[in-house]
Amino acid sequence: MVKKYLIPFKVKILIIMLLLGFFVHLMFGSCQTTRWHYIAQLKYYKWAMPMRHNSSFMRQGAYLYGGRYYNGIWRTWYSDGSLKSEINCINGRMNGLYTIWDHKGNKREERVYVNGRVNGYAQTYFANGQKSSIAQLEDNKRISGTLKCWHKDGTTRNPGDDY
Repeated sequence: MVKKYLIPFKVKILIIMLLLGFFVHLMFGSCQTTRWHYIAQLKYYKWAMPMRHNSSFMRQGAYLYGGRYYNGIWRTWYSDGSLKSEINCINGRMNGLYTIWDHKGNKREERVYVNGRVNGYAQTYFANGQKSSIAQLEDNKRISGTLKCWHKDGTTRNPGDDY
């Protein structure tokens, strides 16, 4: 009689332990493991997110995770699970192409970073996929005379004109 109730009890305990382990990993595992880790931590455990979300670190451009500078591809997601942005990090600094997408998956912006500073081109896009503007930057500053802008229909416009 005892064995009859003991086995279902052990199975229930095992299921509870597995679920508990899953939720602990979801909340406290690396937010870069999957988009669901990132979304869950951003929504429910903001204090567990990397220091990048601290405004003083945003100005410095450093990505810290687990007390160390982050190395690898850093991704952020919207709450619906679609990709929001992607950048490569080396020693906590943004390096390479930084891309931002909107909720529908359309590319909205691209910038090239070297050691956490914009060096190279920066492009913006309209929601329809057409280029909005492109500029050449060096050390976070636009190089004079390198800004080109377009209207939504693809015709060029002067940078000072209204849309």
